[in-house]
Amino acid sequence: MSRAKCVKGFTRLENDILEALARIRIPGEARQVLDVIIRKTWGFGKEEDKIALSQFHLATGLLKPSVVRAIRLLESMRIIYKKAIPPINSYRINKDYSSWKPLTKKLTINKKANNHLQKCKSNVSENVTYNRNNTKETITKETFPLDSNEIRLVNLLLKHILNRLPNFKKPDIQEWAKDIALMIRRDNRTSEEIEKVIEWCQQDHFWCHNILSTGSLQKHYDTLASKMHSSPPVGRNCELSSTGMELI
Repeated sequence: MSRAKCVKGFTRLENDILEALARIRIPGEARQVLDVIIRKTWGFGKEEDKIALSQFHLATGLLKPSVVRAIRLLESMRIIYKKAIPPINSYRINKDYSSWKPLTKKLTINKKANNHLQKCKSNVSENVTYNRNNTKETITKETFPLDSNEIRLVNLLLKHILNRLPNFKKPDIQEWAKDIALMIRRDNRTSEEIEKVIEWCQQDHFWCHNILSTGSLQKHYDTLASKMHSSPPVGRNCELSSTGMELI
């Protein structure tokens, strides 16, 4: 194979430097300016040379502000050194490529990828909604055995209510159990936590009048749990209000 002939001369560039340049990411304008410095120094067998901004402009076609910005970037990456010698600065290449500082990689997301990301987020949101609805639908169709935690907690709440209200209308136990099941499966409450909240609210003179169903227990659970952890129940002798109805 014949070798390409250098009719108009060439620039000697050490292989190590060329390989180092291939490994580092240099933005377009900065790379143009760097090529000019290489041409003006090593291209003429010099380690360093004075190069005016007008020369960079003629060689690259870049405007002077862009040239200045590119020089500053190359300096910050430690690829070149600049000596401020008015009126024309002097430049040389830093041969110690191990000291070069690569730019931080930027994550670029194109329009197609961004649309895919938004679609994924939408699917996640839809799945969460679906799972919540699906959990509720499954529980709605379920029948709970008498020895289940759901039925046990329903009976615990009902026992406290009947102790105060012997004539309280007996609820549909299975319907109440569905509220407990939602608290356990959808709201991630444990049966032990629910039991503690039931015991606390039925000893509190305010909340015992207001928690008269598992539905109201589920609705106000966060408030009840917060108050339970911050203070003891207010009053032990809990008597129902004259209306016999929930206040909340």
